[in-house]
Amino acid sequence: PRTGAPFFDDAIFSVQPRFYHKYREIGDGQISEATTGGGTLSFESGWLADKLRITLTGFTSQKFYGPEDRDGTGLLRENQQSYTVLGEAFGEFKLREDTSVFAGRTPLSLPFINGDDTRMTPNTFQAAGIRSMAIPNLQVAAGHAGRIRFRTSSDFVPMSEHAGALGTDRGVSVLGARYNFSEDVYIGLIDQYGWDMFNTVYAESAYLFNLTDDLDLRIGGQFTDQRSVGDGLLGEFNAQSAGVKAALGFEGIILSGAYTWTADDDQIRNPWGGSPLYNSSMIADFDRAGEESAKVGLSYDMSRIGLDGLAASASWVVGNTPDSGRVASPDQQEFNVTVDYRPDIDFLDNFWFRVRYASNNGDAGGIDSSDFRVILNYSYSF
Repeated sequence: PRTGAPFFDDAIFSVQPRFYHKYREIGDGQISEATTGGGTLSFESGWLADKLRITLTGFTSQKFYGPEDRDGTGLLRENQQSYTVLGEAFGEFKLREDTSVFAGRTPLSLPFINGDDTRMTPNTFQAAGIRSMAIPNLQVAAGHAGRIRFRTSSDFVPMSEHAGALGTDRGVSVLGARYNFSEDVYIGLIDQYGWDMFNTVYAESAYLFNLTDDLDLRIGGQFTDQRSVGDGLLGEFNAQSAGVKAALGFEGIILSGAYTWTADDDQIRNPWGGSPLYNSSMIADFDRAGEESAKVGLSYDMSRIGLDGLAASASWVVGNTPDSGRVASPDQQEFNVTVDYRPDIDFLDNFWFRVRYASNNGDAGGIDSSDFRVILNYSYSF
C-alpha cells in the first residue's frame, strides 16, 4: 500500500544472486579452486523531502566447494571460509538538483579506486564526497576515502594499511573532472593523493567517429603518473604509464588494438581496485617497470546471425620488458576469451551467464598460469 511518503513509496529492493566457479593453476601444479553462491541484497530509499536518500547493501559468499589446500581464488575468506557483511550503508544529500554530497560505506568507481567486481562481491569504502554537474557538460567530484573493505573481508581497514603500511591510518583524497564535448568525445583528469603514500594523476580521452551508418571508429588515450609523497610509507618510487587504443565496429563485430608503455623506473601500483590500463587482462595488468605491451582483440554480437543474447570476445596481449638491468623480468603473453549469454526470454529477463578462460605464458624464467571461470548473475528489483 502507498503511504504518501516518497521515502518509502519510491524505495527499491534489489536482489542480485551470483554463482561463481573459479579454477586457477600457477606454475607446476599450484592450484586455487572454489565454487560459491551468494550475491547482494540492497535497499535504496526514495527521497526524503526531495533532499535525502539512503542505501543499504548486504554481501555474502557461501562455499559450495573449496578444499583448504586450494585456497586463494578471492571468492572466499582465508582458509576457504564463507562470509556475510553489510558492505554499503551510505546517505546522499542534495544541495541542489545538480549537486549532492554522500558519506558512509559506499561504492566508488574511479581509476585505481573501485569495486573491481570480478569475484563474488566488490570492494567498498568508507568515504565522503561531493559530486556536481552545475556546469553544462562538466562533471566534477571531490572526496576522501579513509578505509577500504576488500572483497572478502568483513572489516574496513585504513587505505594505507591495506596498501602495505601496517599499523598506519592514512587515506586518499580525490579531485577529478570530466568534460563531455559531445556524446562521442570526452576528456577526464583525476588526482588521487594517498597521504604519506603516493600520488596518482590519471588522464584519459576518447573520440568516436561515425564513419558510415554501419561503421564506427573509437580511439582513446591515457596517461598515469605515480610518485611517493610525504613520509613515503610504501617506499620511494616514481612510475609513469601511457597508452593508446582503437576499436573499429561493423555490424556487431568489433576489432580492437591497444599499446601501453610503462617507464623503466617502477611498476604502476593499484592496491585499492582494478587497473584502468588498456591492456589489463584477467591474470596480468602488463604494467611492470619497463614493460611495453600490445593487444589485439575481437568481439562479436551473435544476435546478428540469429543467436539472440549470445556474444563472444577474445584478446591476445604481448608484453616485453628489459632483458637486463634493475627492472629486468621475463617477457609474457596472455590470451583471454569470454562468452556471454543473456537470454532473450521473458522469464529469464536479467539473467546473465558468463564463461571465461585465460592463459598467461612467460618466457624463460617466467611462470605460466591459466584461469577458468563460470559465472551466473541475476538481478531482480521490486
